[in-house]
Amino acid sequence: MSSLYVNESGAVISVEGGYFCVTKRDGLVHKLPKELLESITIFGNSKITTPCMQECLRRGISVNYFSGKGAYYGKISSTRHVNGERLKAQVYACDDPVFREDVVII
Repeated sequence: MSSLYVNESGAVISVEGGYFCVTKRDGLVHKLPKELLESITIFGNSKITTPCMQECLRRGISVNYFSGKGAYYGKISSTRHVNGERLKAQVYACDDPVFREDVVII
């Protein structure tokens, strides 16, 4: 799996067919196959289109935002790949004193 880092101000990240595309201000386009991408990290004032963001959320691709100097702003990630029933069972299990005694923390 690959990570995409975009640090050119004014770049636009979009999706076309089977590719994520980064269009730079000078018009140069870089393409990455959708299947290879695991995360996108954006530094500075680059943009991501709404269809691209939707595709990232569908595929479980996280999008990280940083300032142009590297200060962390935040992360957008999908909850679609989270197993809600398993998570609920884990939370309820923590309330069970017998379960808590049997859990070994390393």
